[in-house]
Amino acid sequence: MKESDAKNNGRDFDRLLLDQIADRWTILVLGAICTAERSGMRFNALRREIDGISQKTLTQCLRRLERNGLVERHLIDGAPPGVEYVITVLGHTLDKPFDALNAWTSKHAGAVRAAQAAFDARAQVVRRQRLPSDFAVNQDEAGSTGSVRAMYARQLRTKRPVRKTSA
Repeated sequence: MKESDAKNNGRDFDRLLLDQIADRWTILVLGAICTAERSGMRFNALRREIDGISQKTLTQCLRRLERNGLVERHLIDGAPPGVEYVITVLGHTLDKPFDALNAWTSKHAGAVRAAQAAFDARAQVVRRQRLPSDFAVNQDEAGSTGSVRAMYARQLRTKRPVRKTSA
């Protein structure tokens, strides 16, 4: 194997690992396990803690975290039997980066919302400029039947005549 191939594979692996660690659910799952009052957290407690996560997504996320060495899965004997997830030493190394990310989010959330609102306002103006109120529509220009229907509906709401173009 060439040295450049090894570097590319390493870069690809780093990027894949970063994608796995920084995805939407991983941060929430790790955060929930880290803030658990006890040393670990059961599956259903995690599911209740994280709004909107499905059982399948949580299972996939926990397996990925376990495979990457960030959490450990412990079987619990008892009635009812269960599984508990605990952060590993390697997983705790993410405390500072995640704390920094949370702090940044808290500090800059207002500025981000303002930037989003400004962008949305600019995008709305651009959309209005691109769609004159009286326009001809054909299937090729619209791209899909749904788009054609939406444009016809918009014209009907404004009570303007619909001009058809020949195909």
